Amino acid sequence: MVNFTILAGGYTTFVASYLFNSDTNALSLLNQSPTGANPSWIAHHPTNKSIL
Repeated sequence: MVNFTILAGGYTTFVASYLFNSDTNALSLLNQSPTGANPSWIAHHPTNKSIL
């Protein structure tokens, strides 16, 4: 089984984390993190690639 964590932002006030299970093709919501308005762009930190 391989799981992928997917981050999604949009025209809301949060970034959502989803878990995709490649064996079952299931996508489930893990959590929602509050942000500023419209977090439609997600990018890596300029010097620490483990931080978005």
